[in-house]
Amino acid sequence: MKLAIVGTRNPGVNYQDWEKLLLSKINEAKIATIVSGGAKGVDTYAKLFAARHNKTYMEFVPQYALYGRKATLRRNTQIVEEASTVIAFPSAESKGTYHSIREANRLGKRLIIIHLPSKSA
Repeated sequence: MKLAIVGTRNPGVNYQDWEKLLLSKINEAKIATIVSGGAKGVDTYAKLFAARHNKTYMEFVPQYALYGRKATLRRNTQIVEEASTVIAFPSAESKGTYHSIREANRLGKRLIIIHLPSKSA
């Protein structure tokens, strides 16, 4: 599967705890490619996961020169379009993640949402 991993820039958990959450929902053996956006936070974890688990990695970065202020939204749509499954790690301030969730629903993609523990927990 091509797995899009999207989420908050401030995950509130370390990589190891995040990886356990991810693997509790996804069978690693079925993942061929990780698709993500190259931002900090969950996107960084996605890239690290791909490297540690020898998965192909595709990164879509915002093309501001082409799309201007809407570049990040267009990038989110590209990520979702490329994937067969989307796993999202939103937080309350994750506007981009919620956009990706809406796009996954609109495009009929398999969607898994994992709410990360709050930083105060």
